[in-house]
Amino acid sequence: ASRSLQSIIYFKKMRVITWTKINVAAILLSSILLLARTKTAQAFPLIRTVASHAFRTGSSTSSISLIRTTTSGNKHGHPTVVVSAYTRHEDSSKAIEEDQRQDKQKGPPYPKIGDIVRYYDLDGGSETGQVLVGKIVYISAIQSPNNNNSPTEQQEWTVDLSELDSVGSGYYAEYSSRTAPKKRTSRNVRQVAPILAASYVRSEDAYKIPMVQTSTSSKEVPKVNYEQYKLEGYQGPKTNIVINDQVLQSDLIRYEQLKVQLFRDSAILGAIGTVIAQFTQGTEEAICYAAGAIAGVGYLYFLTIKTDTVGQPNEKFGSKVSGLRFLLPFFLVGVVAIRNIQTGVDDDVIASGNFLSTVSKEQIAAIVLGFLTYRIPLFLRQLAQPLLAGDSILPGSAGIAFQMLKEQQDGAISSTAATEQLPTAILLVCGPEGTGKTSLVKRFMEDDKEHNFVLPRLVDKIAEGPRFEVMEGRGQILKMMDSRYALSVDGILNATASTTSGKQQAVVIDADVDLARQLLALASSGKPIRIIGVWVGLDSLEKLRDRLRSKLASTIIPSGETEESIIRGKIRKVIKDIEFGVVSGVFDFTILNDDFEQSVMELKEASKYCFK
Repeated sequence: ASRSLQSIIYFKKMRVITWTKINVAAILLSSILLLARTKTAQAFPLIRTVASHAFRTGSSTSSISLIRTTTSGNKHGHPTVVVSAYTRHEDSSKAIEEDQRQDKQKGPPYPKIGDIVRYYDLDGGSETGQVLVGKIVYISAIQSPNNNNSPTEQQEWTVDLSELDSVGSGYYAEYSSRTAPKKRTSRNVRQVAPILAASYVRSEDAYKIPMVQTSTSSKEVPKVNYEQYKLEGYQGPKTNIVINDQVLQSDLIRYEQLKVQLFRDSAILGAIGTVIAQFTQGTEEAICYAAGAIAGVGYLYFLTIKTDTVGQPNEKFGSKVSGLRFLLPFFLVGVVAIRNIQTGVDDDVIASGNFLSTVSKEQIAAIVLGFLTYRIPLFLRQLAQPLLAGDSILPGSAGIAFQMLKEQQDGAISSTAATEQLPTAILLVCGPEGTGKTSLVKRFMEDDKEHNFVLPRLVDKIAEGPRFEVMEGRGQILKMMDSRYALSVDGILNATASTTSGKQQAVVIDADVDLARQLLALASSGKPIRIIGVWVGLDSLEKLRDRLRSKLASTIIPSGETEESIIRGKIRKVIKDIEFGVVSGVFDFTILNDDFEQSVMELKEASKYCFK
């Protein structure tokens, strides 16, 4: 306690309090502890021992860092005092300087994705520019002009930055999803400085940045730990992927075997197709088919060049060379046209200059069929693997076609059932925290004497444990309403199934913005629901701030937070929620909940559209 008191006084520079007074405070606090731990008659000798030991150290003693009582080694069982770890103020200053010196010796860290950094924008009007704070979202290497970095040349890196918005008091928040893309920029990693002391504050939904005043003005700027990152020996951003060398080598061998098999199968099928074309169409078409099959093998060869150079220094060269595969069919048509001219064509065709007209439709068809022969082994190999493994799911295009056919059949069955059952009407009551939407829904349900509206069925996590786990595994749990009950998709769709009167009912959902997004996704995915959206809000942020403040009055504020910091974080979330309410287009009705009774009447009027 004395050490804490000394630190507070020292850092606030309250020199009027002497170290003697601090020792008096230490004695008083120690006395209280000793009286609580021992009998009164035994405590006073201990207090005198502590006092005499404290004042013998002189006025420069900082504090008694450890005071404890023990009965070990005492045959009478009386407590004794152990006083240790005295540290003078001068020694503390030297220790702090030593720690700072060691930190500097460690040097700056390597850059990594997610770091908070300081950088400059040249539009700031000053010599260096406007001081900005951003977060590193991507790191990439800068290729040298000759595309070949020498071993002695240090690799340069560029970072993509997402600018953070200064919201006051040293807090920097991320921009909204609509504005963030406009605030992206790139810098050389040498132009950014790391802010290692930045920390994310959940209640503020922002990063807390240490600030420091500049020497030229009273304006505060972000405090950086180093002016640049360490780049010597930097190999790029680290990844959490663990590579198994044995598995990698095995996959490379399988890849090489697969290439050989594809070349061999394409050549064999090309030869078989040529023989068939010889007996069915004649020598001319058989030659065209064989040329097309050879071009198909060439297509595979150029494609493997692109695949082999992915992630390699010569990746661009491989990509350019592999692009020649698209020219192979046209090259063949040109070769056939030249051959036809050499074998003899009309002079009128040569005079017109349209050499491609010498190629007949049969020859073009033979070239195209021969060229596409390489796809046959690919398809057969994809088809054979699941069939040999006993799997009913087909891969590739065949699997997609089979899945589409199955969905059409299922859709025909579901459409028949849909004609017998109307989509579930949902009265979606949504709004930011503190607007009173929950109280409105509760009053609305109490006034519904005709039972036209029902609440969704909730899943009991305790009573329906196995069912809850299955639904959670399938992604059907939308939200945990509390620690026990959860809202599910089936709970909404089947909420009106229990009615025996046969009349139509609607489901009322008190939702926050996150739940509203999930319900919109369900409606877009084809679920049989129809949403009638009602947005509940207030006409000013000041009223919302007052409601949030009154709500916080009955709760315990976490340590390290203040009422104002929590309210600021909630207000920022409210602004994002309002942005969703405006741009989503699902809310046809808006209620400004200033007059509760009037708001209930407006909600009742909006609910009538559930049955129109």
